[in-house]
Amino acid sequence: MDIAILQTVVTALGNLGFCWIVGILFALFCLRRDQSGWGGRVSKRLHGATTVALTLCIVCSLILQWCEAATLGDTSLAKAGPAFVLLLQSTHYGHVGLTGLTALLGLTGAHLILKTNSGVLLVNVLLLLVVALSKVAVSHASEAGLFSGAAAIELVHLLLIWFWTGSVCVSGWHVLPGAANPNPAVSNYLKSLSFYATLALGGIVATGLLNAAHILWQSSNLVGQPYTTLVLIKIGLVLLAAALGGFNRFASLPDLTEEVTPLARRSILLHRVVLVLEIESLVLITTLFIAAVLASTAPP
Repeated sequence: MDIAILQTVVTALGNLGFCWIVGILFALFCLRRDQSGWGGRVSKRLHGATTVALTLCIVCSLILQWCEAATLGDTSLAKAGPAFVLLLQSTHYGHVGLTGLTALLGLTGAHLILKTNSGVLLVNVLLLLVVALSKVAVSHASEAGLFSGAAAIELVHLLLIWFWTGSVCVSGWHVLPGAANPNPAVSNYLKSLSFYATLALGGIVATGLLNAAHILWQSSNLVGQPYTTLVLIKIGLVLLAAALGGFNRFASLPDLTEEVTPLARRSILLHRVVLVLEIESLVLITTLFIAAVLASTAPP
């Protein structure tokens, strides 16, 4: 397989893993006060999903390091061992990759050893922040420095994408399908999801516009460029996902979260919300792959 294609696919899968971890942390935070009923059952199921997501992230991180070593050493993947060691020892990419991998191993240790509580969730968030910083440090945005405005915008943008995509995916595929009926805990979870996802979307739009302005300021020829086309496709997918989220927020949640609504009607609405979340998650996962291609494409 072509190394560039492999890097793009693995980058997208790794980001999907990070999205899943962030989404799980959000779900655990929302469910922390309902551990005796539905929330407790969901939290137990999320434990296994966390293990899978962390494993995916670690494997993807190692593969990306190996691919970079093969590229820098101008050799095949099968013969990249010596270049891999050199990469980790003496290059910025390798040092940053080791930092991110160490944070990932810390996340794994916290997951396997420590009991989930507010303190552990905070530690996990801080470790994820280190991982995100390590990704920004090797992105186009850090060309002006890790502490530049462009890098800061990219960091916030990345974290918000992880949150939005992760909260939608985890809610649609793990949390809500296990709800037999729309009880108060489910309604509270949906309200939190809608509120924070809306805030994340607003932040994504704001940081996306700032990123676009930065590129426009530095570029004089954007028309017909592959990078521009990919950006437009990504924007279209984000708008589609936002429309699906808006449909849930305004067409389903008002009646679903009102106890005066008949239970049969609320159950139908809950199934509709889950279906729309699953469709929205597929759109957002596609966006992750477009973003991975963008990451490997030089801006005009």
